[in-house]
Amino acid sequence: MSKIINALPAPPLYYHAQDTSYWRRDDDARWIRVNDSSAKNFVVEYGYRGTATETGANSESSRCLMKIQSTRNVAYIGPLAGQAFIQ
Repeated sequence: MSKIINALPAPPLYYHAQDTSYWRRDDDARWIRVNDSSAKNFVVEYGYRGTATETGANSESSRCLMKIQSTRNVAYIGPLAGQAFIQ
């Protein structure tokens, strides 16, 4: 991973491998599922570059999403006591 990926804080985004989706909280603190495109836009808003600087390389936002897939993947997403729960 590049230095920028290690230097910038990771956005509050989580990956659910079972359904290959990303999850984040909305403005009302509810968990919402977002697709790849929305997840990338969310990451770009946190300061990661959306386009690659070198031909054949991944963008910072794509590398950040790969890191999230490796380090912030969740096993369960569902209701618990009337609230959304991510574990």
